[in-house]
Amino acid sequence: MMKKVLFVFISIMMLFSMAVVPALAITPTDVQFMSRVTGKTQDWDTHIPNPNQTHTNYHVWGTDLGIMWDAGDGKMMIAFGDTDGSASEPYWRSNTLAISTDTNPDDGLTIDSMILGPEGRAKQIIPSKKINNDEITVIPTAGITVGDRHYIHYMSVNHWGTDGNWITNYGGIAYSDDDGQTWTKDPDTKWMNDESSHNNFQQAAFIKDDGYVYMFSTENGRAGDIYLSRVPENEMLEKRSYQYWNGNSWIKDNEAAVKPITKGPAGELSVVYNSYYDKYIMAYKSKDRAALVIREADTLTGPWSGEKILRRGAGLYGPYIHPWFNDGAELYFTMTRWRPEYNIFFMKSVLTDDDLEGNILSDPGFEDQLTSSLVAPWQYDTNKCVYCINDGTVEIENGEDTAHSGSNNVIVRGSSGSHGITQKIVVAPNKNYTLKAWVRSSENIEKGSLGVRSPDGGKVLYETKFNALSDFTEMEVSFSSEENAIVEIFGNMVANEEDSWIRLDDFSVTEGGIPDAKPYWSEEKHLSVNGITSTGVTLNWSGALDDHAVTGYEIYQDGEKIHTIHDANIDSYTISDLVADKNYTFKVEALDKNNRVSIDGPEYVLGENLVNSPGFEEQTSNGNKIIDNIRSSENLTYTGEWNGLIQSGAYNNTVHVTNKAGDEVEYSFEGSSIRFYTKTGPASGIIDIYVDGVKKATFDTYSRNPIHSVLAYEDLNLSPAVEHTIRIVHTGEKNPQSNGYFIHVDYFETNSIVPWHSEGDVGIHVNSDFSYSGANNAWIKDTADWNSIYQPIKLEPNTNYKLTAWVQTSNHNVDGRLGVRLPHGEERTVMNELSFGMQGNYTRQTVTFNSGTNSSVEVFAGLHATTGNSWLRIDNISLEIIPDFKSASKQVETFIEKKGIVRALQAKLIAAEDARNQGNEQACKNQLQAFINQVNAQAGKAIDKEEAISLIWHVKQLISQK
Repeated sequence: MMKKVLFVFISIMMLFSMAVVPALAITPTDVQFMSRVTGKTQDWDTHIPNPNQTHTNYHVWGTDLGIMWDAGDGKMMIAFGDTDGSASEPYWRSNTLAISTDTNPDDGLTIDSMILGPEGRAKQIIPSKKINNDEITVIPTAGITVGDRHYIHYMSVNHWGTDGNWITNYGGIAYSDDDGQTWTKDPDTKWMNDESSHNNFQQAAFIKDDGYVYMFSTENGRAGDIYLSRVPENEMLEKRSYQYWNGNSWIKDNEAAVKPITKGPAGELSVVYNSYYDKYIMAYKSKDRAALVIREADTLTGPWSGEKILRRGAGLYGPYIHPWFNDGAELYFTMTRWRPEYNIFFMKSVLTDDDLEGNILSDPGFEDQLTSSLVAPWQYDTNKCVYCINDGTVEIENGEDTAHSGSNNVIVRGSSGSHGITQKIVVAPNKNYTLKAWVRSSENIEKGSLGVRSPDGGKVLYETKFNALSDFTEMEVSFSSEENAIVEIFGNMVANEEDSWIRLDDFSVTEGGIPDAKPYWSEEKHLSVNGITSTGVTLNWSGALDDHAVTGYEIYQDGEKIHTIHDANIDSYTISDLVADKNYTFKVEALDKNNRVSIDGPEYVLGENLVNSPGFEEQTSNGNKIIDNIRSSENLTYTGEWNGLIQSGAYNNTVHVTNKAGDEVEYSFEGSSIRFYTKTGPASGIIDIYVDGVKKATFDTYSRNPIHSVLAYEDLNLSPAVEHTIRIVHTGEKNPQSNGYFIHVDYFETNSIVPWHSEGDVGIHVNSDFSYSGANNAWIKDTADWNSIYQPIKLEPNTNYKLTAWVQTSNHNVDGRLGVRLPHGEERTVMNELSFGMQGNYTRQTVTFNSGTNSSVEVFAGLHATTGNSWLRIDNISLEIIPDFKSASKQVETFIEKKGIVRALQAKLIAAEDARNQGNEQACKNQLQAFINQVNAQAGKAIDKEEAISLIWHVKQLISQK
């Protein structure tokens, strides 16, 4: 009895061990034809069984796809795409469906039946319009059964393009509750393509797991990456219930959050779970590699391995894996051949273990390369080295004497500049990985590098550098993906003005590793300036720290990198091309040996300008906005019997016309001015003009001869920050000389130069040669009256300020003004202003004032035009605090809530002022530096970072005053 129990136990254990054979990684081999699935046997395939004879049994002479899924009750459904009849009896169906109960894959795939029409032929199951550039066809892309309901993901195709490129309208879900006889397109479960024909859910592959239906998907065509979403099984038709994988977590009802699960280009995909290997297997067509490929993963969310070639052939596609036979080392799948015929075959591949465990790179050892020319998934890369693009070469070497392992390796040659290879891969954001490769080089390379960067030659994230390597050496760099979902790995060399080469082999990227840390700065970090001139400044900074060593610094001006210093011992840099009286922000970041850059470097703000858009560089138009008369114009409403006409000479050759009393048109707008243009003529009537509900003018549109674009009304002094309306009303009257009552609307014109406001004739010179610096400036012109620009600004009461601007005028100018006044809506009392005459060249004008009890003012610049066509150009307007101890103390009170810190900082200011009054400048500077150090220590804690920068700037100005 004991022996029997032991025998049973051992037998069970043996069966269990045979059932699950965890593999490190798998590769498909020995691919063979098992049977034809559709169509008529051809001369070339008489040796391949054809159990279904679909051409005679179902009038299916040609079709593709063969998407298989378990439909329950021991049957499998098989969905086909566009289905053809014979040459003599054409019969196009966008899609058809077959049923199979075949449980022996080794003698091919046998179809029991198809869903038939009344004539006994396979019928189309999902309707399509069959109209090109509308909906040319509807193609199944995936299928699954949940309970008694069957679902098909389909794509509504707008237009077929060239091979591998087509445009869809949307991807959607159809369902059947009668075992596939009839199907309904769910009206709500759709993923619409956008205007650029892009959406990540146009083709799909379904798989059930743990109560969810998982949907792998791509965009239309075969050029997209692969994405992942899921939905509870019983909510397949609830689009708001779909969750989208962002690389780290599931995001519900936000398809924009989705990130790639693996890199394409991919088309016609399927996914199954293989219990024998305890892995998920994905298969699809790789257009770039002209092959069917597979990937494997331990979990549906990855990481997915690199691609393994399943079968080569540019005309092959649709590797749909059989859902039933995934408990062994065989992979059964359907495959479509586009040439020499359009039909489906049932295939078998034997899966074998390989040594690529966890490697997410494709073709890592170049063993899939068949010729000496490097092809996908690798690319030759010069890292944007323009002058050396035609200098280098890259080729595959075949021979054990040159490879590190296997038969192949890549060799890159060049005599100048950077040369290397790259491959893009999908990574989970903010996850650690390790990149390895075996490298060998000529002795004369300048340097080499193995690393990771943003795609398409973007910012280097991590890299390790090396000099000449006489023997194959394994190089390694761990990296964080940071916010990236796709990165580009690279291996390259910089040639040293003579023939140089680098050999690369056996790449790998796997999860895990500890990346090199970025350099960082201590709390005592500082960036200061000296040597300030009208066009230059010298920056000085404290040293940064690194877990190995700082190797240099990057200098930033207004967020743009302007210089790199490759010497950690240098701690100053002079900038000599600045514009006087312009506001600048400088920052310094540290570098380490792997080109890692710190992110917390010190900043310095040179000049705190309170004026918004001081140089008008944000303006993209001249300030004038023309609104044509057409009905589609924004905020334009016609009431009555208006007609649109084409008339040569009118603005855009269009006008609107009516001859009915009481007809009106209203235009609503924001801006500081409005102009209305009409047409006058011998049969024209009289109009009333209302602005903001108040009648402003009556205008007679009669003239002896027709005249287009006549200015009927203008108001150049509207409040700019509120919405206005202008209304044109037909009075029903006419000039006695007129022979008709017609009135015309040609166009309206408004002016807005936000955040600036205007009075009179004002605009912007955009990308002109009229500016003092930069691309833009403002202009003010007229022949009479006051014309100006102004801007409301908040400031500190009882504080001294300096207003400056660069001004140029016409020879006619005799009364230009730059100044400060109380805000619009009050009495607009001028607090202080400077009057100036003709300024033939740009000159700097300066006004100083004390804000008194006011917390807001308007800065303004303008002219009183008196004779001729007077104009004024203005640029680089600046309003800054004139630093003093009182205003610094006021800022401390305003910015900081903790009373203890306020008292400590104000005590330092008092001590510094006393020292300066006593002539002890060194003691004054010591107190002010102590102030700066305390603010730096509290920045981001008790003091807002931006406000800390302002405090430090203020006190640094006090230091520089003596």
